[in-house]
Amino acid sequence: MSTHYVRLPEQLSDHRLGRHVRHDPRSRAYRYRSTSTTLQSVTHLPSIPCLDQGDVGSCVANTGTELLATDAFRPLAPSVPLDEAYAQALYHDLTASDDYSGTWPPTDTGSDGLTLGKVLVARGLASGYQHAMDVASFLAALQTRAVPIGITWKSGCDNPSPSGLIRWTGSVRGGHELLACGYDAARQWVLLQNHWAADWGIGGRCWMPVADLTAALADDGDATIVIPATVPAPVPTPAADAYAAIRAPFDAWALTATAKLTKASRAARDAWLSVR
Repeated sequence: MSTHYVRLPEQLSDHRLGRHVRHDPRSRAYRYRSTSTTLQSVTHLPSIPCLDQGDVGSCVANTGTELLATDAFRPLAPSVPLDEAYAQALYHDLTASDDYSGTWPPTDTGSDGLTLGKVLVARGLASGYQHAMDVASFLAALQTRAVPIGITWKSGCDNPSPSGLIRWTGSVRGGHELLACGYDAARQWVLLQNHWAADWGIGGRCWMPVADLTAALADDGDATIVIPATVPAPVPTPAADAYAAIRAPFDAWALTATAKLTKASRAARDAWLSVR
């Protein structure tokens, strides 16, 4: 299985987006798992003023900056100003590390949640990262810390209601990355930190019903659970790979059949095995 890329085209409006889809099948070995079955109301709010990505497609970097301003990460860099300038510098690192052509500045390419996890590890701020493959796992992870999420953004999300609620309806505008930073168990709403300045929503934040978020995550969405550098790195769990049992006989044959393979077929085999 190869990495799944989708560069989501953006329909321009008053607010920029900038998130693309990048799903690596190896991430299945780092699936977030929780034994908790009870969901409680929680908040993990950033300790900084609401950021504003302006006319730049830096939503993934802004989400990462807001994540670093939450209680789980702020002690790792207590003297660093986590502001829009930091977000734009982080955006540079993301675009220099991801697989999209161009680097910010000047090329405004957008990025993805998987690259955010890799860059935060490279900066020494995270020990690793995991992935929620379903809403139940995402909500379980949200019990512990804030979680960056990437979803297809629809026009119905642009304008929150007076109570701050957005609905996943309307036409697709592109892809957007936000920080899930709270959960209301009674209403089953997830609190999302946006980066379109404090006059959007309620102080720059909004709520989305779990039912809507379920549909959004099912539409090439992703939740990246970043592990603070003060916590041991997650270890892979190969058993989580649903294809392992199916692949095992082929792997055993391929690793012992080198002499029977032509140069071209060996190259194809090695390429296939490298992404398994």
